[in-house]
Amino acid sequence: MTIQTFIEMYYMPVVAAICFGVGYVVKHWMPTDNKWIPTIGAILGAILGCLACHELSVEAVAKGIISGLSATGLYELVTEHIEAHDMEAEFLYEDEGEDEPETDEIEERSKAVG
Repeated sequence: MTIQTFIEMYYMPVVAAICFGVGYVVKHWMPTDNKWIPTIGAILGAILGCLACHELSVEAVAKGIISGLSATGLYELVTEHIEAHDMEAEFLYEDEGEDEPETDEIEERSKAVG
């Protein structure tokens, strides 16, 4: 079984999107420890997976758990990418001896390039 076949069979984007949103809210607006977010995603994913498949089966629960946990991984991937991009931009401006540009300055530079 290839990874593409696995994803096609067991990944439910709607469940992942809902778990992503709930995980984001828990992380940013609730006083909980971050270690509980994957657990919340897995449990919520299992419930939503059963609801989405209209049955209570091991396969529906597995699909939900996989989708719920993938939302946590996706959040981490996006966060790491944004932080790496911010660090790269900060490093470039430190080398030039400039402060980071204001939003208007960024727009002007992008218009000049494009």
